[in-house]
Order: sequence, then C-alpha cells, then structure tokens
Amino acid sequence: MHNIFDAEVANSTMADVIEEGENKRRRYFSLAFLLLVGLVVIAAVAQVYDRTGTADSSNERGSVGIGYPSVARAGNEIELELELVSTTALPETATIEISSDYVMLFEDLSIYPEPDSQTMDGLGSLELVFQIPPDSESTRVVLTGRASDRWEPSTVGTVTTRWQDSGTHRIDLKTWRIP
Repeated sequence: MHNIFDAEVANSTMADVIEEGENKRRRYFSLAFLLLVGLVVIAAVAQVYDRTGTADSSNERGSVGIGYPSVARAGNEIELELELVSTTALPETATIEISSDYVMLFEDLSIYPEPDSQTMDGLGSLELVFQIPPDSESTRVVLTGRASDRWEPSTVGTVTTRWQDSGTHRIDLKTWRIP
C-alpha cells in the first residue's frame, strides 16, 4: 500500500513543461485554424454567402428574366423571381415548370401570386399555371422559401415557361450551397 509520504516529488515545478521545439507544430496548426475562422467571418461580413444571379431567354415574341440565388446558405431565405414580358398583351394564362431538383432547394415554399393550379409530374417537376391580368404585357412571379440543408455542393435545375404566342423558354440554373 502506498501513502502520501512514499510519493516522489520533483525538484522543479517546471519539469513537465514542453520544450518550445516540441510545441512548434501545435502552434502552427492553432494559428492556421484561427486564420481559417477569421476568413470565414470576413466572408460572412462581405456577404459572400448570399449571392444572386440572373438569367434570361427571349425570342421575337417575348422574354423571360429570372433572378435566382447563385449561392445559398442552408436555412437562409431565398427567392426565385420570374418576369414574363411579351411584345403584345399576354394571354390569359402562363405555365411555369420547375425541375424537381430545384424545387427541393426550397423549404417552406410560398408562391406569389397564388397559382390557379399546381401539379407535379411523375419525375417530381412542379408545374404552376397562373392567371394573367387582362391587357398586361408583363407579369412577375416570386417563389420564396428557406434554403434546404441537403448536403450537396450545388443544385442544378431548369425553369421552363410557356404561354400562347411566345413558345417555350427554357433556362438552366445552378445554385451553390454553403452549409
């Protein structure tokens, strides 16, 4: 049996301190980690995480412009804004189809104005049909929601619009995700 009087006591209180050479690698890793955290904070302040992009498609009868998030952070609110413009008055209805992968980018999806009908096809694409005000040459549709937290570096999708006289406008979109 051991008791306190049998314990060995070092002559110095500094005997267990690591030498500077042995601690050098740990200090470099600590400095690199602090620099990485600093860069993330600077990027957040510079709003690198919430970038938007635009895309458009046009022909002689009409055009479609889209504002979309090119970089989205999980949980942040994002918007997909479409503007349909015609050289003459728009017809009574317009159809917007969004591919399933891009629909999955949104959580808590809300659509303004409210579509007259919305359906999903067998592949998961969302088809929205909107009533257009009479004699208007342009209309705007906004989809709002929170960016989902799926662990994929990017989401690629397609938005297709159709209305009478203008044919089909197909626009490919790509949004990068930051967790």
